[in-house]
Amino acid sequence: MSVLIVLMSGCAPVRCTEPSGLAGWPGELADLTMRWSAEPGISVTGRAAVVARAYVESYVLASAMRDDRYLYPGFDHAVDHNTGNGGISATEALWPDTEQVKYGPIVGTYHNRILTVDKSGSDLTMVVCTYLYATAMPGHSSFVTNWRAISDSDAHAGIYPLKITMTVPERSQLSLPPQEGWARTPSEDVFGDWRVTGFLWDYMGAGWFPREWPDYDQTLDTCAERAPDPLERRREIDNLTDPKRSDFPTLPAYPGWPEVRP
Repeated sequence: MSVLIVLMSGCAPVRCTEPSGLAGWPGELADLTMRWSAEPGISVTGRAAVVARAYVESYVLASAMRDDRYLYPGFDHAVDHNTGNGGISATEALWPDTEQVKYGPIVGTYHNRILTVDKSGSDLTMVVCTYLYATAMPGHSSFVTNWRAISDSDAHAGIYPLKITMTVPERSQLSLPPQEGWARTPSEDVFGDWRVTGFLWDYMGAGWFPREWPDYDQTLDTCAERAPDPLERRREIDNLTDPKRSDFPTLPAYPGWPEVRP
């Protein structure tokens, strides 16, 4: 099973003098950025969100480039190895697929919104809405979108919820500065002694995990309601007959990662 991801970065009006923050970020994805937001009461720089951000961004980069070297520091010891046996489960695709042919350049802005965070004992489950409709790949004469919804509903086009399960340590030994800044990737291990034990992403195929995500349909509806662009704009993008680069702007990454100081 493969997971396609779209990312991009560029110079927006508010950050036209953006410092060099591309260390560890593939050059072919230089025009793709990640932006994170969250429901009220959830911080995108909180400890759980930092681990989720590092995991999802690692997954996207390694999947798009088909190369484990784009996994963020600490991923290898924080993420359990895939244990699937042919069926779809939360442990079958914990690690990204790097065996297929890599994708070409991707441009635009990849939006993520943390919807819920639920903790039970040492287990923490986070649901994130991912929005791919603002991304595309260069084609022969125009730009090509690669996120067309499996669903028949245009309200859901380019919207894919994901669910991450993590194990929270009793006492974290890792002390980190605020995880935000100009850098595109972290320069140090931000996972610490947290572990990622489960991962479900609708981009891997809608309807494949009804047992593990029984309220998926409601989650998808909520993600559509929380989309950063109104339905009219999303429909406009979805129905473009000759997509241009300007249809997929690269917004500044947010919140980013701390820049390494000399």
